[in-house]
Order: sequence, then C-alpha cells, then structure tokens
Amino acid sequence: MNDYIKYILEDNSYSDRQKLDTLVGFLHRQNGYTTRLVDEYIQLLFTIGKIQVKNHYPTISASQDLISRILNRLQLEHNLTKEDLSVNKNTFEITYNAFDKKQEDRKYLKKCIGELKFKLSIV
Repeated sequence: MNDYIKYILEDNSYSDRQKLDTLVGFLHRQNGYTTRLVDEYIQLLFTIGKIQVKNHYPTISASQDLISRILNRLQLEHNLTKEDLSVNKNTFEITYNAFDKKQEDRKYLKKCIGELKFKLSIV
C-alpha cells in the first residue's frame, strides 16, 4: 500500500486535487458507507420527493459520483427513467417528478379502503 501512495504522490500527471481525491478515496474505500448513503437518499426521495445529495467525501467529484450511483440504482431497482426525475448537477438536487401524483394516489387509496371498511362494518 505504501508503494501505491508513493506512486500517486510522485506521479506528475496528477494535479494536487486529483492526488488528494485519489488518496482520500483510497483511505475510505470499501467500508460500505457510500452504499448506505445511496439507500438513505433513495428512501428520502420516496418520502419527501426531493433530495440534495452530499457525499461524505468533501469533493465535487464524489458528490457527482454519488448522484450517478443513486440514478443507476433508481433505474435498475425501481425502473425510474430520466422522465421520472429532475437532476440539477450544479446544486446536487434530485426531484421525483411523480411524487405529488403518488401522494394523491395513496390518499385516494386510503380513502377507498376506509369507505370499504365502513361498509363492511355496517353489514
């Protein structure tokens, strides 16, 4: 591992920012924290309809990577497309466009269930 760190520090093809990003990423790699962040942000998106993404690494590229991971997971596991989401990569915000409609559908569904329960209790 020390050889890899020395290689990165001595390689002149990297800018200082790239060296820092690479070494910080290497330091925190494989702890599962990014995966947990993706899970939490997706749950939050489905709960409130809009999220502002911020990675635990203090770099813009890390937040952009986190947005990409969230979007990939939403596409693969929830079949959401670009039409379902609005993404602002400058402010790191993701908006679930169908959120309000889903909330209306859930309210209507709860109302229908309540009415059916009431009818069944009378019979």
